[in-house]
Amino acid sequence: SVIPSEWVNDFNFKLQGISVMSFQVKKILIDNGVKVPITVAGLGLDHLNNIEPSYSFHLKAKKFKFLHISSCFPRKAVDVLLKSFEESFDDKDDVSLIIKTFDNPHNNLLQILDESKKRNSKFPDVVVIKEDLNDSEMKALYLQCNALVSPSRGEGFGLPIGEAMQLGIPVIVTAWGGHMDFCNIDNSWLIDFDFQNSDTHFNLDLSYWAEPSYIHLSKLMKNIFYSSVSELSQKTSLAKKDISCFTWDQVAMRNLDFSKYL
Repeated sequence: SVIPSEWVNDFNFKLQGISVMSFQVKKILIDNGVKVPITVAGLGLDHLNNIEPSYSFHLKAKKFKFLHISSCFPRKAVDVLLKSFEESFDDKDDVSLIIKTFDNPHNNLLQILDESKKRNSKFPDVVVIKEDLNDSEMKALYLQCNALVSPSRGEGFGLPIGEAMQLGIPVIVTAWGGHMDFCNIDNSWLIDFDFQNSDTHFNLDLSYWAEPSYIHLSKLMKNIFYSSVSELSQKTSLAKKDISCFTWDQVAMRNLDFSKYL
C-alpha cells in the first residue's frame, strides 16, 4: 500500500502522466501522493490465441494438477500455498501442485518445501519447474493443469490469472489486488484475507498487504478437486467471457488516447 516517497517526488516532477495496468495500482499511486494524470490501460490476454501448445511438453505429475506461476517473492505467498496444500491432501491423494518459478534472491521455495517434507513424511506431491519455457511450452503447461492457484498478498495485474481464465481454467485468487479488475465471486474462487504489515525488500513502514487465509484456501482447493468439470464450467465460461475485452489493441489505443489527451 506504500511506495518510496522519492518515487512519488520523481513521478510528480519528472512525468507528464502515468499509464498503469489496474485500478489497484492507480489507487495506490494516488493514496501515496502522486498528482500527475493516471490512466488504466490494463494488459492484453489475446496473445494466447495465436500460440500453438507444444505437444512434446509433458508434465510428470499425478492426475489432478494445481498450477502456480510466480517469482515466489514473499508477496506471492507460496508459504501459504504450501501450507494449504498440506492441509488439504497427503501423498496418497492423486493430486500434484505444479510450481513454475525461477531462481532469484527472494525465492526461498525449496527451503520451505524441504522443511515441510522433513516435518511431514506424508507431504503431498509438489513439482517445481525452474527452467525457462517458451510460449508453446507455457501454453501446454496451462492446458495440462486443472486449476490455477494464486494466493498473492498483492498484485499489479496478475497476468497468469488472466491467462488461465482465457484458457478456461478455474482460478483461486486472493480477494484483493489488481486482478480484481477482472476477478469476482461469479467467475473465480476468492480467498478470504486480512490486512497485515507488508514484509518486503523495500522495508517500508506503515505499508500493508493482504494475508490470505490458508484455512479458506484449503477449503477452496478441496472444493475444486472434488467438483466435476460441469460444476466448474459455470464460472470458467463466465470468466472467459468477462476477460474477452482484455486485448493488446485496446491497451495500445488507451495509451494512444491518453498521450493525445496529455
